[in-house]
Amino acid sequence: MRKSENKRFHFNMFEIVLAIAILAFGFASVLGLFPVALKAVRNSQAEGLASNAVNNIYVYYKSYANAIKSQPPKTYFYNDLFDGTDIIRFPDAELGTEVNDFRNSVKSYGNIFLSDLKNSSDPVTDSNLGFQLGMDLFQPQPTEKKPCFFLVLGSSDYKKTEFTAQIIVWKKKVVRIIAGAVSTDKLTYKQAVELNMEVSWPINIPYTDREKRHYQFIITNLDQTP
Repeated sequence: MRKSENKRFHFNMFEIVLAIAILAFGFASVLGLFPVALKAVRNSQAEGLASNAVNNIYVYYKSYANAIKSQPPKTYFYNDLFDGTDIIRFPDAELGTEVNDFRNSVKSYGNIFLSDLKNSSDPVTDSNLGFQLGMDLFQPQPTEKKPCFFLVLGSSDYKKTEFTAQIIVWKKKVVRIIAGAVSTDKLTYKQAVELNMEVSWPINIPYTDREKRHYQFIITNLDQTP
């Protein structure tokens, strides 16, 4: 009686190479998702930080505008911000080229400011860098009459930075306010103002290559009834 012979099957070289190629393609596809996911997480974090910085500025200006002066006549500080004593110089979009000129004048400050910050022995209290405690932002001297702020997050001595952003602020007239069934058109700066903010990051690269977001807020003058 003949014994059954065991038959052994072997993969040839072509099959082995093909299997390895399929596995490599699968691993490469999976690994390729990690940078995309990491970038999405970083972008989400950056959006949140930029939004918080803008909100800090808005809350600061709104609180100031709606604060009542202690000296008579007891009116709000609104006019001191937007239509009056020119304590803070807001570029006016209605003037056409002024906002563009403002953008051109401040967009190159990023690397200069970052260099000054890293070379400063005590940046948080350095008046030349204009650290604003109420907003947790820096407002350097060269643009104090044209609001331009910097957000810098990193080590305590700012020698190493994790996130940087630049915020520029300008105003524009409010076209219309609708309250219930009442619509008011052609408001003046004495009645309401549209506060615009542009955030760009990071500041250590050219302005044209940065991520940018634009925000708009309306602040009304409580002394005026449109």
